[in-house]
Amino acid sequence: MKTRLIVATLVERNSLEKTVSSIVKQNLSDLEVIFVLPKNKSETVEKICETENLKNYRILIDEKKGLSHAINQGFGYEGNFEYFSWINDDDELTPFSLQRSINFLDNQSNYLAVVGSLNYRILDKNNIRLNQVNFLTFVVATFGPNIIPQPGSLIRRKIGRAHV
Repeated sequence: MKTRLIVATLVERNSLEKTVSSIVKQNLSDLEVIFVLPKNKSETVEKICETENLKNYRILIDEKKGLSHAINQGFGYEGNFEYFSWINDDDELTPFSLQRSINFLDNQSNYLAVVGSLNYRILDKNNIRLNQVNFLTFVVATFGPNIIPQPGSLIRRKIGRAHV
C-alpha cells in the first residue's frame, strides 16, 4: 500500500459514516485504512465499511492509552506504506484531497509533509470558518500550540537516515 490512513474512534459518534464515506470518495486503489477502536465495536465498523463499500481496511483493538497512542498503534501496525495520515471520526476529507497531496509529494521528494486548509461547519450547515494555513501558522506552531489542521495533512514515511 502506498498510503495508510488511521481512524482512531470510540464508535460513539453518528458522524463515522460520513467520515468513511469521505475516505471512499478519495477513490484510491492503494489506500489502506486502519481503524483503532474498542473491542466490542468491531461489528459496527464492519457494517459501516460494508455499507460505504470500503474494501481495504483493518481493525485493531484500542489498548486504552489515549488518542495519540491509538494513532501510533495504527502507524506501527505491520505493513509497508509511503505516506500516512489520520482522521478523526467527526472529520471528512474533501473529494480527491489525498490524491492531490500524494501527487505533490510524489513530485517533490525533498518535502516531508503537506498540510491543508480546514473548513469548520455545524452539522450539515454551510461552512462557518476556514482555518487557512499560512506562514504565521508555522511560526506560531514553533513556539506555541500545534495549530496545523490535522485532517488536511499527509506525511511522508521516511525510512533511513534523515539529511539535514
